[in-house]
Amino acid sequence: MRKLILLLPIAIGCFAFAQTSGNLTINQDPRLEQLLQSEDKTPVKGDSIYVEMPGYRVQIYSNNNPKKAKNEAFAAEKAFKEAYPDINVYVSYSAPFWKVRVGDFTTYYEALAFSRKLAKDQPKIAGEIFVMEEDYVRPVYVDLSTDSIPDGNSDVTSNSFRK
Repeated sequence: MRKLILLLPIAIGCFAFAQTSGNLTINQDPRLEQLLQSEDKTPVKGDSIYVEMPGYRVQIYSNNNPKKAKNEAFAAEKAFKEAYPDINVYVSYSAPFWKVRVGDFTTYYEALAFSRKLAKDQPKIAGEIFVMEEDYVRPVYVDLSTDSIPDGNSDVTSNSFRK
């Protein structure tokens, strides 16, 4: 009963506060409003826009040895670029691991096929090769005039459109 007596004034106060109306003033930098109003649409060709989408990359190196992992990661990047100049290479550091991932694949099976080809071509690193899911991979260009997303066979998702 004592708890009820203590909670009753709090409940009445909250109810009374919720029933009052008033004005709310927000003070903000005017540049924020400009950013919210601007639409950064960068058409690539005609009525198409650039969209990043989730996809897959093939990891070819990962190590956390503090003395040599960084140098080995950049060496792996250089070697891969020499062997496959048309495929993007990404070196990243996520403590404590240095990683090298390659490619911009839209589907898992596309990445898996490349990983198997890579394992056959480079047997020394076959044990390091894994298909990894990524949040953002190669760009896709969507044609706004047709309201449709291109299929995987279209040149719109080909390797000619890279970051």
